[in-house]
Amino acid sequence: MKNFWTYSAPLTPTDPPLACTMSRAEWEQLTPGYRRAIWKDHTERPCAAHGWTSYRYAGRYGTIMIGATSTQDALNEANRSLTHGVASIDRLEIWNALTGLYEKVTL
Repeated sequence: MKNFWTYSAPLTPTDPPLACTMSRAEWEQLTPGYRRAIWKDHTERPCAAHGWTSYRYAGRYGTIMIGATSTQDALNEANRSLTHGVASIDRLEIWNALTGLYEKVTL
């Protein structure tokens, strides 16, 4: 018998991304498709347009990518993306073009 269902979904991640602040129990309650989507959206590269600085914020359900002109501007953008709570600087990272990595923001 011929099988018409040729698509098979990729394996479901068992652990949340490091930037994701939800607990393991909360992670396991999400559907497999949603867990894959969160992992797919997680990135290690800068995404800001030319002239902006690339930041990322560790939100409850994954990384929030931000292009901003200053650290305060990045925190304001993170606040706009959060559904509850206030953005804090300890969860904000900035892209370092010299090392090619994101680093914690220090004041």
